[in-house]
Amino acid sequence: MGDLGITPSQRTVDKRSAVELLRDLIEQSDEPVTLVPLAPLTNVALFLRAFPETAKKLHRIVLMGGSTSAGNATAAAEFNIWHDPEAAAIVFQSGVPITMYGLDVFMRPGVTSAEADKLVSSPEPSAQFGGSLIHAFIERLRVSPITLGDYGAVASAIHPELFTTEMFDVVVDTSSGPARGQTICDRRDSFLKELEPLALADSAKVRVVMDLDVEAVRQLWLKTIDKGWS
Repeated sequence: MGDLGITPSQRTVDKRSAVELLRDLIEQSDEPVTLVPLAPLTNVALFLRAFPETAKKLHRIVLMGGSTSAGNATAAAEFNIWHDPEAAAIVFQSGVPITMYGLDVFMRPGVTSAEADKLVSSPEPSAQFGGSLIHAFIERLRVSPITLGDYGAVASAIHPELFTTEMFDVVVDTSSGPARGQTICDRRDSFLKELEPLALADSAKVRVVMDLDVEAVRQLWLKTIDKGWS
């Protein structure tokens, strides 16, 4: 972690593949598992295909990725989906309940430089660490506030009451054209959907985060890493 002063971990590299490790952890769980992938979905798709019986123990998947509008990796596609659209399509069509936390809300919760200063001055090591990370991003990107990014997906899994979602039919574009990796979300009213529905074989019902209580989500992060935050 660069110059942040984190003590090196004493853990050794696990000899299992990521897919095998995921299988074992889910099988060992005494209750259904909520999976929160924050990166391209390659390993999740491989797990779903390789171990379908274990996958039945999944309660839901809350993923960071996608968009109902524009992309960031390309004009059409968000990076995590664009990186492996075929994997994303497998995950979306798996039958496991999916919540998509994407670019529609990704940039909204943020932390300011002043708040990072306060965190660094805290007696809590976790706050000092978090503040240092925020400062590093602000200095690199030269923007304040800086988005909390993927944290929002984790927060939506833990505190869904802070988020507003809608159910959409979603297709992941796996073509080789300019829309490759796009999450096509059918936001039309029922009448128009009946006239020209999405191809049912390729679409999936996905719960998409469309809004959130920004200040509550921000405060949740700040109070989690700094118990004395006020």
